Amino acid sequence: MTVIDTLTPQPVEQQLSGFVRSARGLYYAWTVLFIAGVVLQVFFAGASLLVNSAYLEYHRVFAHILELFAMLLPLLALVARQPWRITLLSLLPFVLIAMQYVFLWALTGMGLPLWTRGLHAVNALVIYWVMLRLSRSAWQLWRAPTR
Repeated sequence: MTVIDTLTPQPVEQQLSGFVRSARGLYYAWTVLFIAGVVLQVFFAGASLLVNSAYLEYHRVFAHILELFAMLLPLLALVARQPWRITLLSLLPFVLIAMQYVFLWALTGMGLPLWTRGLHAVNALVIYWVMLRLSRSAWQLWRAPTR
């Protein structure tokens, strides 16, 4: 016979309103669109090197759109009542995008060699990886069953 200890608190899943569940779905969709934007940025960069240098202007302009996506990501995390870790990590893409400018201009302005500009491409991979992690977490939270 099994005895259930009634004094031990049982984990209870948080009841989420329809608004919060919808906001979590929107947060997930935003992360997926952000990832697609990063891929498009890489395409523009590659096309500017391999096809036509005019694509570099698309790369520059679209970077500002990604900045807006990155600014709104932490706000969406708050509205979607994401766990504090995800909310804090949602700030990271904006910081990493800001670092893109540092890698392009500030490092060489400080007298560092030009090859440090190559960190711009490496940082794009970091942004992609962070967004994949955020998207995966957002998917799991959005699809988690609630009572």
